[in-house]
Amino acid sequence: MIDKIALYRSFLEVARCSSISLASKTLYKTQPAISTEIMSLEKALGVKLFLRTNRGMVLTPEGKVLYEHVKGAFSLIEAGEGAMSDITGMQKGLLRIGASDMTLRFYLLDHIISYRNKYPGIKIAITNNPTPQTLAALHNGTIDFGVVSEPISEYLSASDSNDIETVPVRQIRDIFVCSPDCPLASASSVSGADISNYPVIMLESQTSTRRYLRTQSGFENLEADIELATSGLLIEFARRGMGVASVVEDFALDAIASGELCRIDLAEPPKPRNFLLVYRKKMTRTSAAKMMLTQLREETEYGSKQD
Repeated sequence: MIDKIALYRSFLEVARCSSISLASKTLYKTQPAISTEIMSLEKALGVKLFLRTNRGMVLTPEGKVLYEHVKGAFSLIEAGEGAMSDITGMQKGLLRIGASDMTLRFYLLDHIISYRNKYPGIKIAITNNPTPQTLAALHNGTIDFGVVSEPISEYLSASDSNDIETVPVRQIRDIFVCSPDCPLASASSVSGADISNYPVIMLESQTSTRRYLRTQSGFENLEADIELATSGLLIEFARRGMGVASVVEDFALDAIASGELCRIDLAEPPKPRNFLLVYRKKMTRTSAAKMMLTQLREETEYGSKQD
């Protein structure tokens, strides 16, 4: 057995994040250090664990087998650490959160800062992924809870639906924006059919945002001419006149205020939806996780949430 647990920790984080750069931030290590550790582990085991692709680090079949074992082992270790934090109070411990760029930036970050100021000894590990991957991490027990955007039912099995608690914590709105020189910038009562006459810029098809838009009257058949991975890129492409972008309102407010983008006047705007706090009902949580959950449940746009 390899006697350096740090190699396995680096392997686990790269597998979770699909990225050496993101894993380096979580582990507070340099990217070269993590790359070296992965190569050392591959050499010791005599197998290739990752493939480098344009979508990041992808596990090989051998890597997937190792990941399942290592994930279970570290879950036990983290549970043990959590038990110790329950004994020692809130001076030490680990908090594991799953969130997308959007939920992290426009809801969760302020709460994390507040929590960190109260409990500086708690280590916070944030897995930054879209809604489907965050729900998968919750199912696998690799995060204590997540904050995702509606809808989520398509991503949940029957057993998950019964076990996962959802708490609406903040309302969001989906809008369409374009550059000032686009004819739709000055038009009124624009429909989904009108928008389809222009290049449409949207997030990837499996995101919760795209799935939600397909449920909204007038936008069911709207297809993307340009698909992007992040909302920040949607704004940049629309600002440069590449087409009409579907974005969550919060991302576009600064660009609209500065005049770089215009909000399109929709005849029938998509209905508001929510950020959801999601967690497993039957999961054993540490004091660190319980405290953060209590904070989030009590400080929502919809008032206090009680167990």
